[in-house]
Amino acid sequence: MDDRVVDQEQFALVTMQGICFRDQYYSCREALRERWYEKAMIKGWIITIYKYNEHDEKLILRPSQNKPDIICNRINDVEISTKNRDAYFKKIQQLKRMPRRKRQRKDRNKL
Repeated sequence: MDDRVVDQEQFALVTMQGICFRDQYYSCREALRERWYEKAMIKGWIITIYKYNEHDEKLILRPSQNKPDIICNRINDVEISTKNRDAYFKKIQQLKRMPRRKRQRKDRNKL
C-alpha cells in the first residue's frame, strides 16, 4: 500500500462536482451531510490534504486539530451532461430538505 503522508501542504478544491485533487474528484459522508457541494455552487473553497493513497483512491483530510480526519473516496468517472448533473444535484438537495415521512410516502407512491 502506498500511503503517503503529505510532507508539504497540498490542497484540494471543493466544487459542486466533488472535491477536486490532481484532476480527480472525491467525496465523503461529511461533505454530503454538511452540503459542501451545494455551498460550492455559490463559491468553492480550498481544503488541506493530510494523506493520500493513489492505489486505494482515497484522500484523508484534516479539517482542524480538534476534529477527526475525514476519509474521502474517489468518484468514478461518468460521462454526464452538465444539464443532467445539475438537475441531479438539485433533486438530491430537494430530497434532503423533505421531511423523512413525506419522502417515504412519496417513494411508496411511485411503486
